Amino acid sequence: MIYNNKKHSSRRQEILKAALTCFTEHGYANTTIDMIRKHSGASVGSMYHHFRNKEEIAGELFILGMNDHNERLIGVLQKTSSAEDGVKSVVLCLVNWIAEHPDWTRFILHTNSQIVKGESTKQLEEINKAFRKSISNWFHPHIQSGEITCLPPELYPPLIIGPSMSYARSWLSGKSKTSITEYGEHLATAAWKAVKQTN
Repeated sequence: MIYNNKKHSSRRQEILKAALTCFTEHGYANTTIDMIRKHSGASVGSMYHHFRNKEEIAGELFILGMNDHNERLIGVLQKTSSAEDGVKSVVLCLVNWIAEHPDWTRFILHTNSQIVKGESTKQLEEINKAFRKSISNWFHPHIQSGEITCLPPELYPPLIIGPSMSYARSWLSGKSKTSITEYGEHLATAAWKAVKQTN
């Protein structure tokens, strides 16, 4: 269960699960907090004990998703040693996470601009800052050694995960029928070719 977090009560987890279902079925804008409450089976009092409004629910759901993926990726990177394995693992971790959590991914992609500008802005900035630092710490030695081409930092994300995110949007929308996991190795190889140092 993606909400199985010891920091969250079972009722809170049920509300978050119900919220994701509602956001998936009705869209973020069309979902009301009362719809989430009814779907979760929570009483009005219980609902507002845990969350003040829909925006707070969405913010927590967004942050949980980001943390879940980020923690998994950092764990995978720590087990790699070569630049090639590391770059490919970034892509494969992302691809597998998307395949395991398609609704969560849709929610993150579709609400990103709203959440970033909302109440969770500061917390998201801290999460992203810590994540970028962890990734940079792993990449830096491989760039210094010449295994990975030295580029402006902002170019690495679009080169490494850009193609995967592009296909993910197509697959999640139903435009592409082949599961993203079937193309994982191809996407990982393309990412490595995009950033590896060539002599």
